[in-house]
Amino acid sequence: IKNLESRIYATLSKQMVDNMFAECGGESQPDCANSGTSEVEGATISWTKDEASGSITLIIDGADGYTEITIPGSGEFNF
Repeated sequence: IKNLESRIYATLSKQMVDNMFAECGGESQPDCANSGTSEVEGATISWTKDEASGSITLIIDGADGYTEITIPGSGEFNF
């Protein structure tokens, strides 16, 4: 059961990441979502993408607390 649960969470995670970081406008994916929400074990996970900067805000709100993370858009890291 733990193995199945782990695989389900891994698949859910991959789908969310694919949607958050999708390249839009091409033939394979002309339209992309700029937000999404999911309920997982009593916690609400939501994300929004700023179209101008490409930054993504991820919010996790559950019984054990509230977390908000902003992931910088492309070009905001200068190495």
